[in-house]
Amino acid sequence: SEYIIPDGITEIGIRAFDNCYSLTNITIPNSVTSIGGAAFDKCKNLTHINLPNCVTTIGDCAFDNCINLISITIPKSVEFIGPCAAGYYADMENVYSGLVQKFKIIGYKNSGAHKYALENGIWFEEYINAFDVSGDCKVDVHDIKAMNSHILCVDSDLDVAQSSDYNADGTVNVFDLMRLKRQIINVF
Repeated sequence: SEYIIPDGITEIGIRAFDNCYSLTNITIPNSVTSIGGAAFDKCKNLTHINLPNCVTTIGDCAFDNCINLISITIPKSVEFIGPCAAGYYADMENVYSGLVQKFKIIGYKNSGAHKYALENGIWFEEYINAFDVSGDCKVDVHDIKAMNSHILCVDSDLDVAQSSDYNADGTVNVFDLMRLKRQIINVF
């Protein structure tokens, strides 16, 4: 009922978990960058998917016919979401019947997830957390790594670096990192 995809896997292939009715929870590692078409088609017992920050592509019908899927969290890294990738179900003749009831996409405003939700009439919940430096819709150790790269000037993305200035002193420094670490400790 639960499956953990091994770290190091970079792609979930086309129809990889198709018709896995017993699948209730899937853990996708940060190494995965692509989810193939119909990869989780008809996984009727999945209720939530949280995609890691390295995923850039979600194929056509990737989460099609997941009738109990109530939410999918999509990070900023996702650039392409194929038609009917999530939120849809079909009847016995594979004719699309409509949207899954109460389904929502959780992600960042003006992201690929937001665009997909708007284009498909799907409920969108904006993820807002100033401590999510990495953009993966959660506050964890990846945010500390991203913050460290800002402090060490490894990351050249000025907008992201400036958003990490939690005490608004004009620089991203160890004091901002400590505040992020305290936030993570409070979350757990």
